[in-house]
Formats: sequence, C-alpha cells, structure tokens
Amino acid sequence: MAKNNFKETYDRVVEETKALREKYNKLDKFIHSDKFFKLEEIDRNDLAIQKDAMSIYLTVLGRRMERMKDELNLETKLKK
Repeated sequence: MAKNNFKETYDRVVEETKALREKYNKLDKFIHSDKFFKLEEIDRNDLAIQKDAMSIYLTVLGRRMERMKDELNLETKLKK
C-alpha cells in the first residue's frame, strides 16, 4: 500500500476509534445510571452485550493501530 493511502487508512482508524470510544463511554455511563435499571431486563441484557461487543471492537482497532504505527515507523526509517 502506498504510504499516503496507508496514512489515510491509519487516520480513519484513529477517528473511528475516537468515535467508538465516545459512544462506549456514553453507554457505560448510562448502564451505571438509574434510568438503565428502569428498562426491561431484555433491553438491559442487550445493552450489556452491546457494550461488550464495543469493547472487543475497540481492542481490535487498537491492535490494528499499533501494527499500522509500526509499519509507518518502518517506512519512515527505510526512507532515511
């Protein structure tokens, strides 16, 4: 992949991670609120599953970013 395209992909993953982290934090805050416990049990369960899935997704995005950073650093070193 060309360096510019690779950097653009990395930047998109960073932005996606930021947006997902914000949604995750809002959901986590809601799950610990009184409003959450007023929901039906099935809805509470679904939101808990959703939070778990978001956590896994954040982990995967983080791993991808680390590999991309390593690749970007390697490309930079090779050009010197």
